[in-house]
Amino acid sequence: DDLDASYHALKPPIPVVGSVHNRLNVEIARGCGNGCRFCMAGYGYRPYRERSVGRVAEIIDQALETTGYEELSFLSLSAGNYSSLVGLIEYVKKRHPGTSISLPSLKIGSISEEEIRLLGEGARGGFTFALEASTLDLRKRLNKDIDVDTLIRQLPLLRSCGWRSLKLYLMIGFPWETEEDLRAIQQVTTPCLRAGLEVNLSVSPFTPKPHTPFQWLKMEDEDSLRWKIDLIKKSLPSKKIKVKVRDVGTSLVEALIARGDERLTPLFEYLHHKGVRLEAWSEMFSMDHYRDWLRVAGLDLDEFLSAREPKEGLPWGFIDTGVDPAFLAREAERAEKGELTPDCRTACAGCGLSCPAERAGGVDGRPVALGDVRSGIGSEKQGVGPYLTYTLRYKKSGDARYIGHLDAMSLLIRALKAAGIRLKMHGRYHPKPRVALSQAIPVGVESTCELMEFEAEPIRDPGSTVRIVSRSLPGGMKALELAPRPMRERHVPFQYFLVGNGQPPEGAEAWRRKGHKVFYFWAGGNLKELWTSGGFERIIKVDSRRIDGIRTRDQRDLQRNQGRLS
Repeated sequence: DDLDASYHALKPPIPVVGSVHNRLNVEIARGCGNGCRFCMAGYGYRPYRERSVGRVAEIIDQALETTGYEELSFLSLSAGNYSSLVGLIEYVKKRHPGTSISLPSLKIGSISEEEIRLLGEGARGGFTFALEASTLDLRKRLNKDIDVDTLIRQLPLLRSCGWRSLKLYLMIGFPWETEEDLRAIQQVTTPCLRAGLEVNLSVSPFTPKPHTPFQWLKMEDEDSLRWKIDLIKKSLPSKKIKVKVRDVGTSLVEALIARGDERLTPLFEYLHHKGVRLEAWSEMFSMDHYRDWLRVAGLDLDEFLSAREPKEGLPWGFIDTGVDPAFLAREAERAEKGELTPDCRTACAGCGLSCPAERAGGVDGRPVALGDVRSGIGSEKQGVGPYLTYTLRYKKSGDARYIGHLDAMSLLIRALKAAGIRLKMHGRYHPKPRVALSQAIPVGVESTCELMEFEAEPIRDPGSTVRIVSRSLPGGMKALELAPRPMRERHVPFQYFLVGNGQPPEGAEAWRRKGHKVFYFWAGGNLKELWTSGGFERIIKVDSRRIDGIRTRDQRDLQRNQGRLS
């Protein structure tokens, strides 16, 4: 019940290649009091609880220090309702300047003009608003109590603060939906275009989910959904409106699995034998597998997607989520009447969870003072300079040789930040450190003399910093040397060490042989062609001085052996 006492990761795994949502995610609240009648998460994660702003600040400080992430996302089902969002944004801006802040899908009207200005003053992510339905009547049935007029009034402010686009979520397929409801999306998109904002509209078919007031509703048929999608696209001809549609077939399968019973058990074994996997990728998904299995099993898809009677037993009815089924039934009746249910953060909705009295009476306070946490904001984190130019020499070996040039740069920047190095940032809206790397080598080639130049405040102990940076790098990557001078003054002559039994390139010098493998030194230039030829299992870029040292050592050993023989 106490979210402050709940575990929160401070050292999350960091991917070694670019990935979706590759940022630090911090949960600021759990649950949702809005009561949207289609939302399974909103009912499954009740009641609404906030993590205190002081605890959130501690998590941010520790996690950014250990990960070096440059982007931060506040996670919540409705982040705009967090009672101290203003104070939290101010804290991050002052304590961690240059860190980009993004918010997940927001309830329209939940974010204030002050919060927009704060986010717009520096690094920030995009804005996504959960519209869900275009008309007031339909939104009442969904219990989507939002003020679209507030959003429209805020559009010029968004534009003046630097935003160029926003994203809107829209759902289709509700039983009360009319053609006018679908065309009414223009009433929201048109003001956006007039304000100079592009619109990314995400359209998803409604899927009736268990444990929600809409669990008894039917899933709209495929032909009707496709017709509605086509209607929306035709009614929004502007090139500044990008319409992205969730695949209808995927939505039907989602509904089938969500509303199915024990008869579907053999389906998953069938899909396994058919080699079905990674279906979230559209090119890997095929509705035919499901239709074929249903036909062989003698089952009808429409049976699973059809409406259910309120008194009918449901396959998932034996699961107790804590929410009273009678409350869900009452909410379903209110949807039919187009009646809103108050937000349970301001008044108890009577869902059956028996929340503590202080929570049932609402969440007070906006904003909560940061108190002692705010006093910890110091100029030491401001990054005001003076700045010096440094060059870092690092190596890539083993599995790290498959990390690309740009991904390696991101990993190094995060490792530098995690080591406490204060980089000089450039740019207003999306500040980034200005770095330069030595010429890229082909993916798969190893190296002990890669270079990266960056600007930072003076580093007191480069030697120990190198060791700290290495601890934050993945296996196979290691910082070797840090020097306070630009890369052009840190020229490293290099050659290549070739291992394999392929045809040696022109100019290659055989060093030794071990079994079928031959080891060569090579100072040639067409590295990519040599690597892609496949004749060598390893190619290692090394400092020429190291090879010269090997030659000198071998010559000395040869002379010593000749002296013994004589």
